[in-house]
Amino acid sequence: MSATEDRAAVKERLFSAIGSFDEVRSRGGVNVDFGVKGGELDKDTRAPTNLADGGFYAVSEELGKAADDVLARVDELFPLNPTPDPTRFLGTVEGSLCPLHGCWSNIFTTAADATFSKDSKRGDAKVGAAPRPPAPTLTARPERSRG
Repeated sequence: MSATEDRAAVKERLFSAIGSFDEVRSRGGVNVDFGVKGGELDKDTRAPTNLADGGFYAVSEELGKAADDVLARVDELFPLNPTPDPTRFLGTVEGSLCPLHGCWSNIFTTAADATFSKDSKRGDAKVGAAPRPPAPTLTARPERSRG
């Protein structure tokens, strides 16, 4: 099997794991309140809480295992990445040369500020980046849609 075929097979397993995670999450129960008091943001740094550090298991064993499976598939895909340094030039004056330069969106995140329940009044979170030329950095932000 070629490296391209290996990557394709591992990517398919990753997408399948994400689909399973999304199915479990769609049943509800992922309810992270906004701000420090609700646990979405770290009280000291105000950075989003990393739900991979036990947060998904706090919702349910099934969701924790589904998240673990996604992260295992990411780890499986990582060494097959054809771009050895994807963040090279990120945040520098040469930012437009960064391999991640361009529009992209996440399909999975462990950030609590982008993980809402199906009953959330905030809508779905869409996380991605859109470079603003000639700015040398990418801007990633949750984009909350109503729907």
